[in-house]
Formats: sequence, structure tokens, C-alpha cells
Amino acid sequence: MIRTSYLLTALLVLAGAVLWLAEMLQSLVRQISIRLDIWDLYAVAIVAVMCALPLRAITRLLRRAELIPDSHLRERPVVATFVAVTCIFGLLLCLLAASVWLDVMRGADSDDIGGPLGLALMLALMSFAIALLTGELVLVGRLRPRHA
Repeated sequence: MIRTSYLLTALLVLAGAVLWLAEMLQSLVRQISIRLDIWDLYAVAIVAVMCALPLRAITRLLRRAELIPDSHLRERPVVATFVAVTCIFGLLLCLLAASVWLDVMRGADSDDIGGPLGLALMLALMSFAIALLTGELVLVGRLRPRHA
């Protein structure tokens, strides 16, 4: 369950970061003058971090290594539980946001849905950030290459 929720979180964050990056590039192309301000640099830094962490996890899978090694799960059960809970919390918030978004798209009565939808997505993003940072830096940590 820990590995599955962690993999779903990594894939969802990576997909969201790619979509966000595409939207940022599209808005830069539409602008008449390309002038970056501090918020654009801040957004690029967030996208870079949100891409780097899931890519590290997915790279381990592509190298045919374990997503989270068994020894780390046995040695750090509290950290593994914290990562699983934050992943599942973020995934449930994304599911809630998607359900609300689909209701709005179907034409359900909604006076002001932007606030709760935005709040759910921001809480999910924070939960994913905490889960990925804790998972990559504390739970997985630095993996040593195997000697043949």
C-alpha cells in the first residue's frame, strides 16, 4: 500500500508539473514582452522541485530498483506510515477536487465553487510536497549502488 500510494503520488505530481509547465510556456509565448518578474522565477523553482522529486522515484523504477527498499520500510516504519498517510490524504483531496470539477462541468448548481476547489487542490499539493520530500529525503535517502 505504501509503494502504490507513493507511486500514484509521484505520477500525479509529475503529470501536474508538466501541465503547469506547458501552461506557463504558453502564457509566456502569448505575452508581447517577455519580462520575468520574481513570481515567475518562484513558479519555475516550484516546478523544478516538483519535477525533480517524482523523477528521482520513477528513475529508480526504470533502473529496475525498488521504489522504496524493503529494508528502509522495516527500519523506518513511522516515516513510512507518515508518507503513506500524506500520500493518501493528497490523493483523496485530488479525488474530491475532480468530483467537484466534474459536477461543475455537468452543469450542477454551483454559485461559488472556486474557493473550495482551489483549497482542495492547494491542500493536496502541500500534502504531496510533504510526502515526496519526506519520502525521498528521509525514507529512501541516499541509495548506495550495489556491488556485483
